[in-house]
Amino acid sequence: MNYIYNDDDFATEPKRGLPALLPRGEFILWQGGPNWRMFARQAYRTHLIGTAVLAGALTQGAAALASGQSIGLAAGQSAVIVAFGLVGLAILYGIAKLVEKTTVYTITNRRIVLRVGVAIQKTFSIPFAQIDGAQVNMHGRGGFGSICVQFKPGVSIAYLILWPHARPWRLGRTEPMLRAIPQAEKTAMLLGEALRAFVEQEEANTVRSATALSANSKGALGSEMGPDAQNKRLPPLAPSKPYVGRRPAMLAFGVAIAALLFVGIHSLLGDPVRSIESIQPSFQQSIVFTENTDQTIAIIDPVSGQTLTTMPAQGEGLLRAAIRGLGRSRTAIGAELAEPYELRRLPNDGMYLFDPQTGRDIRLDSFGPTQTGALADLLALGL
Repeated sequence: MNYIYNDDDFATEPKRGLPALLPRGEFILWQGGPNWRMFARQAYRTHLIGTAVLAGALTQGAAALASGQSIGLAAGQSAVIVAFGLVGLAILYGIAKLVEKTTVYTITNRRIVLRVGVAIQKTFSIPFAQIDGAQVNMHGRGGFGSICVQFKPGVSIAYLILWPHARPWRLGRTEPMLRAIPQAEKTAMLLGEALRAFVEQEEANTVRSATALSANSKGALGSEMGPDAQNKRLPPLAPSKPYVGRRPAMLAFGVAIAALLFVGIHSLLGDPVRSIESIQPSFQQSIVFTENTDQTIAIIDPVSGQTLTTMPAQGEGLLRAAIRGLGRSRTAIGAELAEPYELRRLPNDGMYLFDPQTGRDIRLDSFGPTQTGALADLLALGL
């Protein structure tokens, strides 16, 4: 099995993009590299990721509104998703920028050379003799596109070594790509002419060799070269349909719209997210939290002023985190922190700490099978 020659990774380049000087008679026809914006879109699917992030943010916001939360809280939850998505996109665009700076594609009159790699650079030399065909895929407006190269049978290269400079989903038979290059159609025409000239030169060399044979051998070889010679010529490079269609983007939009419709319909017919405001509790108790000078927290009945229980200065981490979370939600919408909370025990359900200001609730008996201290005292109320 033949393999594409991989040059020394650490050799000094005598010419940009080439690991060694070209042999006599070989010269550069074109040299360039990918555009980082188009590369990020085509290799890392940043447009699909952005669509998914937007769909997730809209879905989360709609679900929050349908569950009775305020517009401020719903917007905050959506903003968190958008923030994480933007960080991820920024990383991908940064990598694409590095790829643009380190990648050099070269077309000579005898081969294609790819110098790729951000952390570890590798150079792949693909002779025309190993190429069976090629095609150019245009990427919308601007003249950007990618040139895909098909190898002859028996020639291979590892997909993971070449990625992302390889055509997607061609794992069994890798196709190198000159990816996201400007003026792709013009470059493809240049490559097509170079490939045709190479094939014609090879055929001419074969014919000259055949004329030196004996008359019988020449006749046999001539019959072989005659009608079949045209079939060996490579077809011209012509624009083809992009290998990545609109289906993934349409699918992402469809999922987002379906999620929004699901939340909207259920919010009209009956909130799919449980809201304890609409359920008559079997027990209800107003409480306020007061922090003492010794850093303990007293849980008090605001009506009678009776201290129901006290949280120690250390421990009770889950209950403390729940109280802080409810307090941050009030701060986010500008609600009064001193307003009472409510303990509600629901029939055939459990005990909840409910905030009438924000509509948020936390199930207290979901913190684990064993409850002690102030949490156990709160759960014991209403039994």
